[in-house]
Amino acid sequence: MKKIVFSTWCTDDYVDKVGLGGLKNSLNYFHPDIPLFVYDTAQTEILKKKYGTLPANFMMPATCSDLTEEYDMVIHIDADSTVTGPLTELLESDEEIIGVRNNNSFGKAGCHGAITIRDIPVFEFLNAGLVGSNGKKFIKEWGETCQQIGDQLEGGEQDVLNIMFQSKKYSTKLLDPLVTNVSYGASNIWGTDTHWDSWEELYVEDDKLMLYDPNTKIPMVVKVMHQAGGSASVYPMRPWIDSLVSDEVKEYFGKITK
Repeated sequence: MKKIVFSTWCTDDYVDKVGLGGLKNSLNYFHPDIPLFVYDTAQTEILKKKYGTLPANFMMPATCSDLTEEYDMVIHIDADSTVTGPLTELLESDEEIIGVRNNNSFGKAGCHGAITIRDIPVFEFLNAGLVGSNGKKFIKEWGETCQQIGDQLEGGEQDVLNIMFQSKKYSTKLLDPLVTNVSYGASNIWGTDTHWDSWEELYVEDDKLMLYDPNTKIPMVVKVMHQAGGSASVYPMRPWIDSLVSDEVKEYFGKITK
């Protein structure tokens, strides 16, 4: 059986801001058999010593790298995420790079313009808040490439991830392509006033968190919600999310995150 682990980076000063317990508890609710390794302040200090500095432009591959020695599949997930459904499509994937869309189905990043680089299609540009990999080769090269060119790219490790995903060097899978019935992160945030107007439209059906995509006309099962940047005024994050959503969605959150 494949050994799988989740990894996240959350220094102690961000634990309450992002509500790290919400990520831990929601992962445990849906996948109690899969561990989550948290790179906290102490672990970050170890990485500083290992690399000689805080590897700000390659923290994701740096935090995942050691885990590849023990686990067959390593999944980075940002600490400001909530797992809201079983991650079947992700966990059953065997590809070397498994990613999720950065831009929503309106071709925007939240309420702002699309993010992409070079000639990567808008709907294929990945958000690095959720990245899975089977085997150690990709994660090793991701870290090395970030060290080499990450500082030259505005998006750092996320841009490097996208370049490697498009390189055809590795087997790849996009979990939530444009026309899909699942949503895995930043692709489910859109709006006109804020990035997260769409979360006000979340609903629960058959014990699943759902969101109707008004552009593709497809109801999606939301598997991961990712706050994904934006104004720091949303901290502490989880009470802020509760203030956006309906009572039935708030009740659902309570069940999976407490």
